[in-house]
Amino acid sequence: MRIRRLAVIAVTAAALAGPAMIVTAGPAMAAGGICENGGSSLCLNDWNGAGSGGAVRMGQNGFSHQNFTNYLLGNYCNGGHVSNTCPFTNRSLDSALLGDDIVAILNNDNALCIGTSQTARGAIMTSCPNTFGNGGGWGTIMIQRTNVNNCFAQNGDTQLTDRLWSDHDATVANLTGSTAVGNQAAMFNNVNFNVACWGTG
Repeated sequence: MRIRRLAVIAVTAAALAGPAMIVTAGPAMAAGGICENGGSSLCLNDWNGAGSGGAVRMGQNGFSHQNFTNYLLGNYCNGGHVSNTCPFTNRSLDSALLGDDIVAILNNDNALCIGTSQTARGAIMTSCPNTFGNGGGWGTIMIQRTNVNNCFAQNGDTQLTDRLWSDHDATVANLTGSTAVGNQAAMFNNVNFNVACWGTG
């Protein structure tokens, strides 16, 4: 039986202080990592293990370079949760996602996180924020949304809404995969919901 909601691990700010950090606390993700369509389809992949600046593409469950998990930014906003005034500059987004977890998605193999460049929506590996939400690359802060209407068909699996691109678009921009192996994941606001509903493979 697959786990339908992404497990969130809690880490201390000290654990995320240095560039060589490796998070070992908390439960490990199931083999296959974080996969679309509620965990039953393609999975996020640090393509060819490229590391910093490398594209995050979609791979078959069981490919290498898919050792991802997420961690709660527990010292950011309201104890790591969306409040009426944080983390968005657009207050309507704060209201719409009120109470949801604020997370970053960590590659356990190289201690980098999924984010974007400043100008392009394609998912890449970049530096991680600390638990205060500071120090990470562009697009690394995400909101883990559960029981989203469009994900009910996936039994309550989670959407991952990007703070940076949602503020840019003034509407939710979700981490979105693809139905094709090798296509790059990206932050989009108009999506096929099967490839924007994530679970553990």
